[in-house]
Amino acid sequence: DEDRKQFGEQMALEKEKIALQRIKDRIADAEKRQKEKKDKQAESEAVILKGEALDNKLNLIDSILTSDGLAGSVGPYKISRFTPFTIDASARQEFAGYVHQLTSQETLDVLLNLKAKGGTLGALSEGERITLQNAATTIDGWEIKEDSVGTGRWSVGEEAFKNEIKRIQNLTQKAYERATGIKAISNEEKIELNNLFQTNTTTPAFNPSNFYGF
Repeated sequence: DEDRKQFGEQMALEKEKIALQRIKDRIADAEKRQKEKKDKQAESEAVILKGEALDNKLNLIDSILTSDGLAGSVGPYKISRFTPFTIDASARQEFAGYVHQLTSQETLDVLLNLKAKGGTLGALSEGERITLQNAATTIDGWEIKEDSVGTGRWSVGEEAFKNEIKRIQNLTQKAYERATGIKAISNEEKIELNNLFQTNTTTPAFNPSNFYGF
């Protein structure tokens, strides 16, 4: 009888251990799933923030390429940059601010340090980073300086100037796509999509992150 009692107690303990281990396994599994859920949520939030930052850069580039101040600020000769209207001064100042912002080290660092979605690799390759830095340096070198300070006038033809801006635009679009997993859309495409999705003034404008659900 005593042996049976000890055997019964031992069996009960074994069952208790098994039950306890099952509970521990379930807790560990739940914690793992919770962490994965948090990681996915954090990744999703990071993707949205990256998309917003890069979208701002792309909008900035569109503003440069379509600015009314471009014609009066870029050109190899003073006569090609001359505009007789006072209103153009404001447009030229705004244009210069856009270009300085685009080529600033702060803006470049956003692109140079950006990581591809779901990984540790950079969104741009080493060669692309060098190309980006060179384009910004080239644009800065074209600016006429007075006492080492930029004047907001670039001594270069419009076509060459735009080509370097578009080079940065192309690399920014690549960074956008690799960082978010979503194809970047042009300003013209945004306008078309806004016209398609925005039927009245209370309807929010088209947002790629909302449309593609990331």
